[in-house]
Amino acid sequence: ETDPRHPAQGERQRFGVYASHMFAKPGTGTSGGTTTENGIHVINLDVRSHRSPTLATRGPVCEGPEGSTMLGDEQWTWLERELLNKKSIIKVVTSGTQVLPPTTRERDVEEHCSYDFPGGSFDEANTNIGEGPSHTGTKYEGWGQIPQERTRLLRLAQQSINAGMTKRIIFLSGEQHWGELLAKKVPALADADGGGDAQVLYEVTASGIDQKWVEDVENSNRVRVRSADTRGDGMYDQECNFPFVVFGVSFDDCVDAFGSGRPACSTGTTSGDVHISGRWGNCLPEEEELVPRDRQRYSLENKCA
Repeated sequence: ETDPRHPAQGERQRFGVYASHMFAKPGTGTSGGTTTENGIHVINLDVRSHRSPTLATRGPVCEGPEGSTMLGDEQWTWLERELLNKKSIIKVVTSGTQVLPPTTRERDVEEHCSYDFPGGSFDEANTNIGEGPSHTGTKYEGWGQIPQERTRLLRLAQQSINAGMTKRIIFLSGEQHWGELLAKKVPALADADGGGDAQVLYEVTASGIDQKWVEDVENSNRVRVRSADTRGDGMYDQECNFPFVVFGVSFDDCVDAFGSGRPACSTGTTSGDVHISGRWGNCLPEEEELVPRDRQRYSLENKCA
């Protein structure tokens, strides 16, 4: 009954099911004979109770770009305290919908309740974290539907790491009916603007962890074995298909196989690993991959990073 969500709290009862739990680092505390050290800080968000309508074509009347929210004022204040005032080695932030996929470009942006006008707060929120029209994410529900709120969350997570409150922040999400790993580098921002050094944030979508959806869903921030662009366009949002066979020769890494003068790979192969004509791209330099290939474990059926 002491839980702020319990009805016994009466008028003080918290609206929403958000909560946090701190787990001690193994080997510390009374059992280990040392001072307890915070290990994993689990922060469970409630992205349903307070969320505004997201699409003008569905559901209740839009609340506009200034009124649209994912968490509501009270939960945002609580989350800021959790991220900026409690120190831990790792923070796991759970969300019922995906966080890191960018705003989808498969839907007219004017359908979003949070959209205002070209160059307004909607576009500025995406630009602020280094994303634009060439970036895209799930067309299903997610934080990208209200980019102003998504950017606020990512910048807050960045600030938490830069303030020394944690070493890593990992989002844990579901709802999508597939599993995937994601990574996003939040660009540097002046300390006065609540940012600081660039930081990499991670996400595990476990819905379920080994499930693949019936269609390909674009996601610029998906973790890949190696990332490639589309025939030299400079947008590294395709995944290399290894191994790939060109003119009878099999390759298991990026090579200059398509006359671009740069290491490249096939982004489309047959069931026999033979390259499909036109489906290739230049590879992102390996040192720029957010999750390098040598830190991944994968097979034809699954991948863990």
